Amino acid sequence: SIINEISEESSGNFKYFRKTYRSVHYKQAVASGHLRASHRAGERVLNEFEWTRKLWYNWLDEYVAELDKPDSEERRLIEDEINRDPRDAFYLTRREALLRKRGLVHDALNDLSLAIYIEPSFMDAYWQRELTYMIFEHYDEALDSLNMCIKLNKTHAGAYKLRVDIYSIKNDLALAIANYSQAIHYNPTDHEAYYQRAQTYERRNEILSAMDDYVQLD
Repeated sequence: SIINEISEESSGNFKYFRKTYRSVHYKQAVASGHLRASHRAGERVLNEFEWTRKLWYNWLDEYVAELDKPDSEERRLIEDEINRDPRDAFYLTRREALLRKRGLVHDALNDLSLAIYIEPSFMDAYWQRELTYMIFEHYDEALDSLNMCIKLNKTHAGAYKLRVDIYSIKNDLALAIANYSQAIHYNPTDHEAYYQRAQTYERRNEILSAMDDYVQLD
């Protein structure tokens, strides 16, 4: 199975996990057209996406450093929860998020699989599983999880936007645009979706459609 294909090293080594996540996240951004940089006076200027990502990673580094402290209260709470033997889908999904924070991705996926087995209609478990699969570039499995999210809640705009990332990586721009359109349909005030759809239209040389989306941002 996909779970068993993931290296055991990644389960016990948070540095490996963090490096892998950053690399995959960056490649996703490049492939999906989210990442663009400008240059001014020979210096690279971060755009909003890069700037936000940098803030996130700075926070994550600080958080992990705190978890690494033997006397960390947060770490003790996480250890207490992980050492339990839950049989509740909600609790399993919560524990999965804690395991993923520690880099125990193999165990995290096992928790999600059990949560879905216990409660096949628990959407949050599919949502979290998609995020975990994306770390290891298992795009088809991530897409399957998002499809289940949409099957359970067809108005979930966030799920459509995450499907865009996968279709963009696969260079299927037509499906990327279709999913942006669905996201906008269910969340018409999402200006980022308009902007990113316009960018995707440009990549397909559909300039008039791109201009229509840019007008929505004025």
